Amino acid sequence: MLDLSAKSRDRGLESEVVGPGPLRVRDNPLTPEVIHILPGGSQNGWAYCPSLRPWLREHLRRFDGVVIHGAWLYPGWAAAVECKRFGIAYAYYPHGMIERWAVTGQGKGREIKKRLYWMLLESRIASGAVCTFFTTQREMDLTCETFHLPSPKRLLAPYGIEGTNNPVLLPANSALTQPSEIRVALYLGRLHPKKNPDLLIEAWRQADPPPNWRLVIAGSGPNGYTERLKRQARDAGLEDSIQFAGFVAGQDKLYLLQRAAWFLLPSSQENFGIAVLEAVQNGCAVALSDSVYLTDSFPSLSEILPVEVAAWTTFIRERLVDEDWRNRVRDGNHTHLLQQFEMNVVVTRWVQTFGDIFMRQGTTVA
Repeated sequence: MLDLSAKSRDRGLESEVVGPGPLRVRDNPLTPEVIHILPGGSQNGWAYCPSLRPWLREHLRRFDGVVIHGAWLYPGWAAAVECKRFGIAYAYYPHGMIERWAVTGQGKGREIKKRLYWMLLESRIASGAVCTFFTTQREMDLTCETFHLPSPKRLLAPYGIEGTNNPVLLPANSALTQPSEIRVALYLGRLHPKKNPDLLIEAWRQADPPPNWRLVIAGSGPNGYTERLKRQARDAGLEDSIQFAGFVAGQDKLYLLQRAAWFLLPSSQENFGIAVLEAVQNGCAVALSDSVYLTDSFPSLSEILPVEVAAWTTFIRERLVDEDWRNRVRDGNHTHLLQQFEMNVVVTRWVQTFGDIFMRQGTTVA
């Protein structure tokens, strides 16, 4: 969203960002004077930030509208209360945090806490919004099945990507360099059970792809789960064909996306999947589970698979190694998706949407 805010400034939409620190963003595109990181509070879980409401009371009158990002957090509640105090319109952008899986898919204890919090606080944030933003239609539909949303407007506001990236020939971390004769299938994302990297490892074992193919698993997660995945690969005798790259960013991330022939994501739930668009942007063919909501926007000639080991095994054994098929999928996805999600297209829609909901030209948004 910071990229979107930065690019909107040239279209007359001035944005500032405020919240508790620290802000963990690499290659931040916004200038420091429009980012306000307040002491106290936390970005991890619900935590009181004593400096937030005084800042809002001092500065809110400068803005024509506010976007509250995320859910279940104190900053959202504080912003909604202060916006109502000063008569400032705000939009609610939960980023998938109130749809069905986010509420019911993480254990009964968390579901009970979230339903109670919804009744006590979060529903009041939603009810005061001039609109609620969603990244995909499926997120919108599943959210409305989970909670009653009282806000009068529900709008799609997807993320965007640039059209091209400069070629990256080598990674910063030399351990990630892939020999020229190796074909790479890439998993890039958080190591979490809902994303099913264990399913991918098992499918890789059963498919037994040719020896010039390597599965690179790039991402970090809890130590126990990460070690379990590595042990799974070792026990299957896949040390030579599966590489655990750890967390990657910047030059290393671009290198892997451009070096890979396929990007694989067998997730059980994915609200949007910005890494999918980044893979397409960098010339990678993608194979995704049908539980990645972004797949609703894909063309018919795509690799969309159920979350089943057998389906992924068949894909790896038969179609992953088919270069002609890979090129057809890659080219079709690139053309189709950039028409919808290229950054200039998304920015134009974003600016027009704010003009509509906040009803002013030259709108300033917090």
